[in-house]
Amino acid sequence: MEMKKTILLLFLLSWFFPGKVCALKTEISNVANPAWNNQAKLGEVIRYRIDFKKSEKKRGPYQLLFDGQISKITPFHIDSTISDTTVALYFLLETGQFPANLTYKTGINPIKLDLASGEVNFTKAAAPNFKLILPDAAISFSQSVWQTSQTLQLQVPAFFFDRLPSSKKDLRLYCNGVMLDSAVCSGIVAGSDTVALFFDVNNLEFARRFYKKQVYSQLYFGLGDNQESKIASENKLKVAFMKPNGEAWFWASFMGLAILMIWLGAKTDMLKDAAPDGTTKTFSLSRTQLAFWTFWVLNALIYLLLTTKTLSALPNSVFILLGISAAVTVASQTQEPKSESMSSRKNCTDQRNPVLQFFRELLSDQGGIKIERLQHLLFTLFFGAYFWFEVMSDLAIPNLDTNLLVLMGVSGVTYTVGKGMAGK
Repeated sequence: MEMKKTILLLFLLSWFFPGKVCALKTEISNVANPAWNNQAKLGEVIRYRIDFKKSEKKRGPYQLLFDGQISKITPFHIDSTISDTTVALYFLLETGQFPANLTYKTGINPIKLDLASGEVNFTKAAAPNFKLILPDAAISFSQSVWQTSQTLQLQVPAFFFDRLPSSKKDLRLYCNGVMLDSAVCSGIVAGSDTVALFFDVNNLEFARRFYKKQVYSQLYFGLGDNQESKIASENKLKVAFMKPNGEAWFWASFMGLAILMIWLGAKTDMLKDAAPDGTTKTFSLSRTQLAFWTFWVLNALIYLLLTTKTLSALPNSVFILLGISAAVTVASQTQEPKSESMSSRKNCTDQRNPVLQFFRELLSDQGGIKIERLQHLLFTLFFGAYFWFEVMSDLAIPNLDTNLLVLMGVSGVTYTVGKGMAGK
């Protein structure tokens, strides 16, 4: 009697709720490797065998559910020849057809795999019944060494790429966890298993952030949105901030320019003042300072060009600095020196030591070494060292503080006035 009641109850339930009880038995297997026992990788085919009541066999279309979330994966083949009550559905696990908000990870993911038709669930697994094997989620690199002036090429597994922003303008590049605002995704090429992405990076901004006074650096990269990095590289990419032999070329050009400046200073009157008699000539502090800043700024530009592959922009403060130096040079030339004053400077030390003679002429007038000249020279050397330190540290021409420029201007005026007083 109890058995009859149970059968009658099942009959009534199947009549009023056919979608809930028609799946009396299910079997999932991997067609490529049945021995795996209902587990599969992306790109493989699985067979979802289900026993229906004969009257329900034609129901469709069928879709797979992953942990209750419906996907776009539909069967590419339906085999209803097994028996009158059994249907075998064949699904290809295509990357782009999974629910977009799945949070599965690399490796084996136990999931509840169910079958649905529209809003009707044929099955409802109480526990995980399938293992989805996903590839390594890490970013890989197409380049063994990336030069910052080149386009950066990354490769991402297609399954995980679907979890990133779909628009190129919303896709963000990260380096060591820091979002690169100026990096622009210039191309996306989808393959069967991976997606290649191309990024154009502002190498000046990149160098300012990550250059550590080394030609090469090992850095991690990631991809995500403007909130966080969602996929990262497990290995570091070797990043070249300079072209091959770029540092050697810089020091070669530095030494070449230095030798040229020294030769011109020694063999010509480029750095010298002449007395009214036209015969007595001594090295000029103002002319030497102008040559120093010209040499210094030019070499900084060459260094940055070889380092960041771009010609660095000059801040206004550098133009002001060069303007101060040029103004001091011009103003000091209006102070006509006396022949006897210059002769005194020329003969104040042993000319057999040219280096000592050079600095003696820069710092002296007819009364000997002057404090205003020494001050101007020391300030110039100090600011020159500070300027180059900033260039090497930030890979950019520094924007000098206004007070520093005022200090240089005051020192230049003091030197010019002192030279005029000595010439009277």
